[in-house]
Amino acid sequence: MGRRYIGIQPLMSPETCPKQTGTLRVGNLADVDSSSVFQPHQILLVTRILLARGCALQRGKLMKKTILAASVAAALSLTQTTAFAEDDSMVVTASRFSQEAIKSPSHISIITQQQVNDSGVQNVTELLRSHGGIQITDTFGDGNLTIVSMRGMGETGVSNVLIIVDGRKLNNPDISAPDLNSISLDNIERIEIIQGSAGTLYGDQAVAGVINIITKIPSKRHLHVAAGMGSYDKENYAFSYSDTFDNGFSLRFSADDSQSDGYRDDNDKERTQYFGRVDYTHDSGNIFVEYQEVENSFLSRAALSNAQVNSDRKQAAGFILFDGTTSTRRAGIEQKISKNWTLLAELTDRDFDNESPSQSISFGTSLTTTQRNVTSLTPRVVGVVPMSEGKALITVGADIEDENYVINNTSVGGFFGASDFNNKQERQIYSGYARASIPLQKQTTLTVGSRYSEINAEFTGAANSFFGSSNLDSDFDDNVTVFEIGLIHMLSQNLKAYIRRDENFRFAKTNELADVFNGLTSLDTQEGVSIETGVEWTDKKYSLALNVFQLDIKDEIGAITDSFGSVFNINFDDTRRRGLNIEGQAKLSDSFDIGGQYSYVNAEFTQGAFNNNDIPFAANHQASIFGTFKPNKNLQLFAEALYTGSKYSIGDFDNTLGKRGGYTVFNAAASYIINAFTVTARINNILDKKYNENTVNTLDFSSFPYNETLAFSPSPERNFTLSVAYDLK
Repeated sequence: MGRRYIGIQPLMSPETCPKQTGTLRVGNLADVDSSSVFQPHQILLVTRILLARGCALQRGKLMKKTILAASVAAALSLTQTTAFAEDDSMVVTASRFSQEAIKSPSHISIITQQQVNDSGVQNVTELLRSHGGIQITDTFGDGNLTIVSMRGMGETGVSNVLIIVDGRKLNNPDISAPDLNSISLDNIERIEIIQGSAGTLYGDQAVAGVINIITKIPSKRHLHVAAGMGSYDKENYAFSYSDTFDNGFSLRFSADDSQSDGYRDDNDKERTQYFGRVDYTHDSGNIFVEYQEVENSFLSRAALSNAQVNSDRKQAAGFILFDGTTSTRRAGIEQKISKNWTLLAELTDRDFDNESPSQSISFGTSLTTTQRNVTSLTPRVVGVVPMSEGKALITVGADIEDENYVINNTSVGGFFGASDFNNKQERQIYSGYARASIPLQKQTTLTVGSRYSEINAEFTGAANSFFGSSNLDSDFDDNVTVFEIGLIHMLSQNLKAYIRRDENFRFAKTNELADVFNGLTSLDTQEGVSIETGVEWTDKKYSLALNVFQLDIKDEIGAITDSFGSVFNINFDDTRRRGLNIEGQAKLSDSFDIGGQYSYVNAEFTQGAFNNNDIPFAANHQASIFGTFKPNKNLQLFAEALYTGSKYSIGDFDNTLGKRGGYTVFNAAASYIINAFTVTARINNILDKKYNENTVNTLDFSSFPYNETLAFSPSPERNFTLSVAYDLK
C-alpha cells in the first residue's frame, strides 16, 4: 500500500534567460554576418503541507558574497541587451538565447500575448490549464496551490517540471509548488513550453518539460489600468506603465491587487504584487535591474469525504492559513564582446517569509514558520561559428545556486499527539554546461551537449514526535553528469523532422531529506533518459506537430504512507512513461481561428513491488480545442473545451481504489473594444459540472486498523468574471 502527500507553495528560485530591450537585437541569429561567427503531495496530510510550505534558511553569507562579487565584476566590464524573440518563429527557451524555433531538436509550444488576451483568463493557472500536454491540479479547489504535471509525472510534477520566468526559476528548494499566480497576466509577453526533458540545458528538475514565462520589456509609452469583478465576491485591480527615453533608459512598473471569498466556505484570499524594471541600452549592450514583491494571504480548506461532498461540496473542513511575502531582486547584463559573441549574466536574489497556522484531525493545531532565501548567478557566452553548411550555435555557461532554508513547526492536540520540528539547511548547487548546434548539411543539424552538476548541503536541527526523536545534524553531497544528442532534418522549408536523446536528473529537496516523521532520510539522486522524435509543419495559416516519446527514470523520488499513517520519502523502483502529443492550429479566415491539442501517456512502474501498476494521478488522455471568432474589429468571441481523462488518486500506488474522473469542462469569453477601453467577460464551467480535480488516497483514523479511503477537493462550479481595461499608448 502506498499513499503520497505533497506539500505545495509558491516561491521563486533563480536561473535566468535573456530578453530584449529597445531596438538592439544582439541575440538574433538573423543579425549575424554569414561570414562570421554568431553573436549572441498535494493534500498532504496537513503536516506534510506545512513541512513543505515551511522551508527556509539562514543566508549563506559566504556564498552570497562570492556571487555578488562575481556579478559586480561582470557588470563593471559589461552591459546587457536582452535578446528576445519578437515573433512566433523565434524562441529563447530552446537554447537560452534567441533562435528560430524550427531549428530546435524538440517541440516548443508558444502561447502568445494575443492568445492570452483572447482567452479572457484571469491568471496563469487558468491559461496553462487550457494547453494540451499540461495537467493542472488545483490542490484545494481554490486556485491557491496548483500542481503542474507533464508527460505523466502526476503528483510529483512540482519537482519534475521546471517553471521559469525570463529564465529565472520559480521552482522551490522544497516540495512546495511554484507560485504561478505571482506573475501578473498584464506583464506576460508570451509563454514558451518545451515538451520533454531539458536536463542538459536547464539542469535540476527539468525532467518532463520546461515552461518559460517571458515578461514584457520596457517599451514605448503605454499606460494600462484595469478593474474586474466576478463570482465569489472577487475583485481585482491592475496598473502598469512603461516608457522609453532618448538617453537609452527605459522603464516598466506594474501593480495589481486581487481578493476573493473563494469557492469554499471561509476560503478568503488576497494577493498584492508590485513590479518595477529599469533598462539602459547602448550601442553594444544593455543592463537592467528589477524588483518584485508579492504579498499573499489565503485560507485553504482541507479535503472532504465522499459523504461531505455529496452533502455540501462548499463546506469548510479543517484549514491551513498561508500568510507570506516573497521579494525578488534581479540584475542582468547582455554584452557583445565581439562581432559574433555575446556574454549574458543574471544575478537573482529571492526571499520568502511565511507563517501558517493550521488545524486537522491528525495533527491538531499546528503553527509553521518558514524562511527561504535563494541566490543564483547564471553567466553564459553564446556564439555562432560559420561553417560551410551554415552557422553553428554554441552556448557555454554556468549555473550557481545558494539556498538557505529554515522551518519551525509545532503541533498539539491531534491524533499523533504533540510534535515539534526545526530544521536549517544550506545548499549549494554548482553546474557547468556546454551545448552546440552544428549544421551537417544545409538541411540537417546535429545538437550535442553536456552538463555537470554537484550539490553540497548541510543540515542542523531536531525532530520530536509520536514516532520518537531525531537529530538532524548532517551533510549531503552528490554530483551527476548528463548528455544530450539530437538531429534535425528539414524535409522542406516548412517541414522538419527531429529525434533527440536527453538525460535528466533532480536532486532530493530539503524536506525530502529531513522531516518530522523520519528525521534524516538517505535518498539517491533521481536520473532519467528521455528519447523523443517528431515532425512539425508550419506555414502562414496552418501548423501541425506530432511528438512521440519515452521517458525512463531510475530512483524516482516520491513518498508513500504506511498503514499507520507514517509518511516515508523513498527512491521508487524504475518507472517508464510512453506517449505522444499532437498539436495544431488553423486560420480558416481573417476572422476565424481554431486549434487543439491531444496527449496520450502510459505511465507505469517497470520494477519492484508496484511493477506494471499505473503511476497515480497521471491521466492517460488529455485534449483541448478552442476557437476565436472576430465578426468585426471591435468584437471578439472565444470558446474552449478541456478534457482530462480518468486517473488513479494521489497515493494509490496499489491501484486498488479505481480510477477517478474523467471530465470535460467548457469555457467561453467575449471582449469588446470601445476606443481605448476593452470590456471582457468570461464564463468558466459553462455546464456547471460538479467534479473533483484533486482526489487523495488517505486513511480513516476513526477505527483501527485504519482503512484506506478517498478525500476530495471539490472544483468550482459555473463562475463568471467581468473586467474593464483602459490602454493609452
